[in-house]
Amino acid sequence: MPIEVITPRDLGIKLEINEDGKTTVENATKKAQAYYDYTKMPTIAGDSAMYIAALPEEKQPGLCIRRVDSKELSDEDMIEHYSKLIEKYGGNSKAWYLTGIALIDEGGLNTIEIEENKFILTSKRDVLHAYRGNPLDVIRIDLTCHKYYSEMTDDEIRDMGYKFDVELVDFLKKYLLI
Repeated sequence: MPIEVITPRDLGIKLEINEDGKTTVENATKKAQAYYDYTKMPTIAGDSAMYIAALPEEKQPGLCIRRVDSKELSDEDMIEHYSKLIEKYGGNSKAWYLTGIALIDEGGLNTIEIEENKFILTSKRDVLHAYRGNPLDVIRIDLTCHKYYSEMTDDEIRDMGYKFDVELVDFLKKYLLI
């Protein structure tokens, strides 16, 4: 897309934002608003929740993927926590992310919530590959190609045509008038 993406890191900014919203869109909006207020630049922010089919409602990570029992999990802690949790529920389960996106510019606020493609969350870690972004990629298996996300090439990931990618691009085109 014909846009230049500048991250807070690029600008040397790190704001502390209390992510106490009840939905992914509320949290994304809080982040986008805080950075927009600080920079006065068009700002996009996101927040995700994870749901695991095998878990009862009270055990769902939801908005607290990285915060468990009031503790902020490191990447390794996350992998260990979810591996052990899934092991208790049979070793494999379908799971998915729900991601809220907020875009703020001089024209106002626009939001979208995207239910991403389902995947298998497994207790068996891919020990041959490292994750490239999401630590859970070493325990996430794509339902289409049956590979761990951590073992997929960038080209394979791009070519999968994930629902999130398609909906995010459509959202940006609509509200950035590209």
